[in-house]
Amino acid sequence: MDKVTWEARRQRAVERLLQGEAFTSVCRSEGVSRRWLYKWWARHTGDKATWFQDDSRRPHTQVGRTPAEIEEIVQVVRLELYNQGQFCGAQAIRWRLEDLGVHPVPSVRTIGRVLARHDLTYRRTGRYEPKGVPYPKLCVFRPISAADSGRWQPPIPVMSGHPFRRKPATSGAGRSDAG
Repeated sequence: MDKVTWEARRQRAVERLLQGEAFTSVCRSEGVSRRWLYKWWARHTGDKATWFQDDSRRPHTQVGRTPAEIEEIVQVVRLELYNQGQFCGAQAIRWRLEDLGVHPVPSVRTIGRVLARHDLTYRRTGRYEPKGVPYPKLCVFRPISAADSGRWQPPIPVMSGHPFRRKPATSGAGRSDAG
């Protein structure tokens, strides 16, 4: 049943009680429990004009919610970094909060949630432009084995592929060699 049907059913059941019909007979004819009927009867006798509507199931409080003061500080720091033309992501905001001595400093994930909640996240536009600082090159060293007999081997650049990767085994599974 939809919401409107349940509300009409509650009103109808209480109307029958107001006309003097017994609880048991109303429960039988409506196909509901006595507990259900007593619940709506108690709500009807209250002061609420919308007694027949469902109450919200949303919690009254959120225990783990970030305090409003911290959320406001995160927003101010984000706008400050943005106006200065600096990186204004969650990690940069966390570093700035640590510099300011804010306590407790929220996690990077929490800062990201706060930014999303207040629509302060924007996708990057345009292509990546290098800043002119070269990244360090990573090197892979060959493992020492008995065949090397302790000789030093030069490092292998990562970009040249991995020399230790095994080639996939080409087994005869699935083939029929017998003709």
